Amino acid sequence: TKSQSEKPLIICFNLICVSRLVERKGIDDILSAMAGLQSENIKLSIIGSGSYENMLKRRCRELSLSSKVEFKGFCPRDKLPALYAQGDAFILTSRSEAFGNVFAEAMSCGLPIIGADVGGIPDLITEKNGLLVEPGDIEAIKRAILKLKHSKRLCGQMGQASREKIERNYRWPKIAEKFLDLYAS
Repeated sequence: TKSQSEKPLIICFNLICVSRLVERKGIDDILSAMAGLQSENIKLSIIGSGSYENMLKRRCRELSLSSKVEFKGFCPRDKLPALYAQGDAFILTSRSEAFGNVFAEAMSCGLPIIGADVGGIPDLITEKNGLLVEPGDIEAIKRAILKLKHSKRLCGQMGQASREKIERNYRWPKIAEKFLDLYAS
């Protein structure tokens, strides 16, 4: 198999967003960033459903993003790895977030991450495996997308670091060990 640095140039950069479609997830900010990147060959798959879905679809039409953004709807957890595998990077720029299971899922699938610098997200995402942006900072979101799109090597390194971090820190035996240590103290 070819190494990450030997992969062919990315013709289309595929972003994956898995989330409940509610306002606090900041998906409208991702759409605004995508609108500013119209000349770039970037696509976004939004996986999930929720009360904000119709508004987000309307926003896509207003921003002329219908050919660049696909709403895939709800997906059962056991089918998510196949969808993550179709992406070049994971993006979710929540305005508030606790741990963010979807970040860990995307990391375990070897994706570089673009996330917001809020809540528990900085515990998962560092400069080694992703890029953090301030919630609502459309220009920062655009820069983060372009930084990953234009560097296959960086995407490969961050994706590998994501996977290694999950393997090292978030597998069930490791979590159980941490709980046992906590209860023992």
